[in-house]
Amino acid sequence: MTNKKELDVLLDGNADGELQRDIENLMQTAGIYCRVFSRIKKTDSLQQKLEKKKEQYTTGGKKVQDIVGVRIVLYFNDDCDLCRHLIEGKYQVDWENSVIDDAGTSEFGPVRFNLVCRMPEKISSKFDADLWRQYPLDQTFELQIRTIFSEGWHEINHDIRYKHSEIWNTNEYKEFGRCLNSIFATLELCDNSIIDLMDKMSYDAYKKCRVEEMFRFKFRIHFANDSMNPELLNYLKANKRVLKEFYKIERKDVLGLMANSELEVIPKSMDNILFICNKIWVKDEVIQSRIPVILNRKLDGLDLANIV
Repeated sequence: MTNKKELDVLLDGNADGELQRDIENLMQTAGIYCRVFSRIKKTDSLQQKLEKKKEQYTTGGKKVQDIVGVRIVLYFNDDCDLCRHLIEGKYQVDWENSVIDDAGTSEFGPVRFNLVCRMPEKISSKFDADLWRQYPLDQTFELQIRTIFSEGWHEINHDIRYKHSEIWNTNEYKEFGRCLNSIFATLELCDNSIIDLMDKMSYDAYKKCRVEEMFRFKFRIHFANDSMNPELLNYLKANKRVLKEFYKIERKDVLGLMANSELEVIPKSMDNILFICNKIWVKDEVIQSRIPVILNRKLDGLDLANIV
């Protein structure tokens, strides 16, 4: 029998807040549009789980792995793989207990993107040491990656269907379950439609030489400063050939580059992104001549061929 009062004391802390801030900083470094949420499992919920599955969870065997939960809610679903790459680079992932579903081609349904990661020592040490010694709790956290559109659906599904699965699994509720999944299918279409819209808007901006808008819609980076130096802006407006070279750059390549730890100290301003892209892909001499000395020195000191 678990001791609720004891758990209340041992669970008291702000470990989830610091972990959330660390992950927010990681996402901001790459310029990814997202929201990050966290929670420490409530005492009542943890006690219920431990007592309900007391034969499954033991101090010498399987342990609860989601005492801390973090959720990354992405604006754009094509950032999922990059987000996972960033997490892999910062935390030790327990792949045996992580779940990444493949989206089926014949039916729609919830797609899980749940990673179990080892807590850094600075996070696990925020809990009382007795918590780990006396209870079957693993020093891990669960990280879920979702999109803005799917987030609300998952919340409803968790509270309404998952917590009462014994009812929803009956033939009587089969048709309702299909209807709930069809709503998820609509939201998945919304995810894809937003990206398609951004692509169309970036092309329209490119054709009309609206340079700043092209950069915003094309790369969808959370710029530290999303306006461009007037001199650079006018140069690109007057040189459609050069602008076309920037338009041809793949977004995934730019975000993958920005996510590299070697470049994390460089502010993600639109000018800096322009200079970096030019240095690696476009190689226009006029733009190169405008690059700040400090930034140029930083880039010259990197092995760009291995970063890209």
